[in-house]
Amino acid sequence: MKFPSNGKKPKVEIERLVHGGYTAWIDAKKRGIKFPQMFGKNHYIYTFGENSISLIQLLNYYTGRHDVFWEAYCLEGELFEDVKRYATKQKAEKEIIDMLINPYHYNPNQRKHDRHIKITVKTR
Repeated sequence: MKFPSNGKKPKVEIERLVHGGYTAWIDAKKRGIKFPQMFGKNHYIYTFGENSISLIQLLNYYTGRHDVFWEAYCLEGELFEDVKRYATKQKAEKEIIDMLINPYHYNPNQRKHDRHIKITVKTR
């Protein structure tokens, strides 16, 4: 992992939102409508430079086992196609941050100069 020449570790901006599917499930529950919860409450968006990745928690009610897993989707940039699934949020977050900081490692088609842009980011 390469860091800026000033020795500081680059920071990824993380935005936490309430997932729309979770809000709809809560509203339906209040109205007495019963259907399985499919999404976790939070929807995270990780951004670094021009690339961003969405991470949501999915509750796999289709199997009847109520498995929980995390699903990542590339919103901006061409880091990966389709979705990636992870067993834990920690594993997902580690790979997402690595993909954002080192995009050329995951997709050789990323422009080489993207890795050296000076960026100011903040966590909400």
